[in-house]
Amino acid sequence: MGNREAEKQSADARNVAPGLAELRGMVEAATGPNEQLDAEIIQALFVPRGHVEQSRINARWCIYDGSTDRQGRPRLWEATGKLHQIKQSSPTASLDAVLALVGEKQAGREGELLNDAMGDMASCGWRPDQPYGPQLARYLILALLSALEGDDA
Repeated sequence: MGNREAEKQSADARNVAPGLAELRGMVEAATGPNEQLDAEIIQALFVPRGHVEQSRINARWCIYDGSTDRQGRPRLWEATGKLHQIKQSSPTASLDAVLALVGEKQAGREGELLNDAMGDMASCGWRPDQPYGPQLARYLILALLSALEGDDA
């Protein structure tokens, strides 16, 4: 096997996107805003054939759509409309961004999933006198992923 083919196989192995269960584990382990995790969440929910990779140019986390251009380079995923706004926000840091995700993937269930997230936060020791924004965003992502896993079952 030539060097070029070995490099391509290595890149393909790196570009395997996490499944919902693995993504849940990543969100559970998160301790705050995380740009890579934001990209992984958006990719898993909206670009299932794609992958996330850090840009060698600006070190930003990019979502690729799973196709290649004529030179064989991966194509960037181009979000439009509301998905563009979600992509530009940070679901791991912004409750508004997570609510937009929930609205796109589980429309009509925002209140139910928000209640689930708040219940999960309380059962893990959160108290009403503590800040809740980033924690609630993380627990709402977990509630969304749980709902989507239930839909897949």
